[in-house]
Amino acid sequence: MCVQELEWCQINSEVICNKANVLYKKYISSEPFSGRSRCLNFPKLESHILFVLPLLIEFSEKFKKAFQSILLALFISCYNLLQVFLSLIFALMRVRNMREKDITKGKV
Repeated sequence: MCVQELEWCQINSEVICNKANVLYKKYISSEPFSGRSRCLNFPKLESHILFVLPLLIEFSEKFKKAFQSILLALFISCYNLLQVFLSLIFALMRVRNMREKDITKGKV
């Protein structure tokens, strides 16, 4: 579910950053605008970001390691499945060859 949101954010990152910069410039300027009456407390947001950023980095590293271990298990499972599939194909080829030999010898 979050993959779509992440892709959207990556595609629209320039637009998002531009809008955020415009909003920040309006906030720090002396011009009156309606957003000032809302909860736009940038110092508070910045302090939260400074607090949350290390946690996000730590979480992303843990997620990355967990995802890599899942990918490794998935790769091993796919490799084992491929090995079994190829063994089955070769076994069927051997059976077919033996059957063709029996047919040519008249032992059907």
